[in-house]
Amino acid sequence: MIRVVLVDNEKPLLDELDYLLKKYECIQVLDTFTDSINALRNIEILKPDAVFLDIDMPILSGLNLAREIMTIDNTISIIFITGFNNYAVEAFEINAIDYIVKPIRIDRLDITIDKLSTIHQRGLLKQSPQTNAIDLLEDDNTFDFRKIAVFDGEEYHLISAEDILYIEVKSKYTDVITKNKTYNTKKTLDFWENRLKKQGFFRCHRSYIINLKHIVKISPMFKNNYILRLQGILIDIPVSKNHLIELKKFFDL
Repeated sequence: MIRVVLVDNEKPLLDELDYLLKKYECIQVLDTFTDSINALRNIEILKPDAVFLDIDMPILSGLNLAREIMTIDNTISIIFITGFNNYAVEAFEINAIDYIVKPIRIDRLDITIDKLSTIHQRGLLKQSPQTNAIDLLEDDNTFDFRKIAVFDGEEYHLISAEDILYIEVKSKYTDVITKNKTYNTKKTLDFWENRLKKQGFFRCHRSYIINLKHIVKISPMFKNNYILRLQGILIDIPVSKNHLIELKKFFDL
């Protein structure tokens, strides 16, 4: 049984979604909320497997509510339901498993439930489904999940993962570095590690994630430490001792 919570400030639409979801034998609706603040308080208590939420809500928007939910438990699957389709990039950055535009069609809702069921049956809900569920959506024409959404302070950019050289955590931001530009993001290094681990990225240090495809030199240093040199840049990337064995396995060192 997949335990879900519903959040929408429009009561008629909330009741409709509640009615539709209760027709699925695999879904258990734990509670419904018209107030996002109240929803946030209760989600921490109810511990649902998934949350269906509207984006356009007062005080705390659905996007910000989703971000808060991820800080509570990043294994909770997020499904956005909205009357607008211009939030796709931000929903993509949060790694929602689906994005449904109102009015809700039964055939479209069936697709969402199938995705949720697949994740649940594979036992991935307790293993960061926001990351793993991306694979289930690659055939969905709504998004290209091989792209990474990064924010430069004014707008979102979609970049290819293969263009990323490395990611470095700073005091306030996490920098995503490509050959041509550095992007600041508030996402944690743990978030990027989970997001990119299936695309050839490696956590070589507590402050760095590197793209294995761009390594051109691995140099030993004193006390069995190593540094990495990436193609096209002159910065040395350190490798911590607890990640060294795994790195050596990649290259048969």
